[in-house]
Amino acid sequence: MRKIFISVFSIITLIAFGAQASPLNNVILLASPADTTTKSYLGKFTYLKKFQIALANVSETAIDLRNACYLLIGNNGQTYHVDTMEDTVSGGKLEPGKSVNGFVVFAGADEDIFLQSKVIIANPCE
Repeated sequence: MRKIFISVFSIITLIAFGAQASPLNNVILLASPADTTTKSYLGKFTYLKKFQIALANVSETAIDLRNACYLLIGNNGQTYHVDTMEDTVSGGKLEPGKSVNGFVVFAGADEDIFLQSKVIIANPCE
């Protein structure tokens, strides 16, 4: 019985500390759609969607934004990657209790990107 208790306790501990392992779990991200654009070159189109974002560090330690990866998640699970982003949300450290504002632009190969609105911050990129 004691071995079972120790095993269960070990698993719970790993899950609890694993969930807190990424400092980006302690960032509140607000994302507001700002603009959509279509870019064409040599007959190929790229569709762009811009978001104004605000980040707030609710932890007790600084967070290195250079390790942050922003993704736009589609309704069917597809991911769109960053095309362009403002330096304020991609570089330096975000101190505890502080916040920053900036923009992130995502690119896609089809117009479906215009319908998406779920922006996440992850580490590492998925």
